[in-house]
Amino acid sequence: MKQRYKTNQSVMTIEEIKLKTQYGDYTTLGQVLGINAPAAKQRFLRGDQTANSGDIDHPIPI
Repeated sequence: MKQRYKTNQSVMTIEEIKLKTQYGDYTTLGQVLGINAPAAKQRFLRGDQTANSGDIDHPIPI
């Protein structure tokens, strides 16, 4: 089953998001989740619900 996420313009699948991933995206995800970038990448690629859901309990450190 493909997971779909709504954006302002359209709905994207995980595969479409993977194709548009740019340098630094996993670093940002890691900061949001409070983990390092390689761990964030692996969580996203294996479909971890926390990494993919956007349900974040704490703000991004600045």
